[in-house]
Amino acid sequence: IYFNTKKIDLAKTYFEKALVLIKEAKDLYNEALVKQNLSRIASAEKDYALAEKLLKESLTLAEKTGSKAILADTYY
Repeated sequence: IYFNTKKIDLAKTYFEKALVLIKEAKDLYNEALVKQNLSRIASAEKDYALAEKLLKESLTLAEKTGSKAILADTYY
């Protein structure tokens, strides 16, 4: 919601907080989703190296979980 309303800094803050909790829970599916969203933020901030890194991590996690939906969205 925050990303779509151009509140990128706020979106980034919440995604980073979520990522900490998700990693603690070892929730690979949601980790893939959050990293995908963080990559979009990095791209919007023109940090393309970070965006690419996060997308690759998201793809790896999506493959581990077998989520075709995340894979498709990440490639999109």
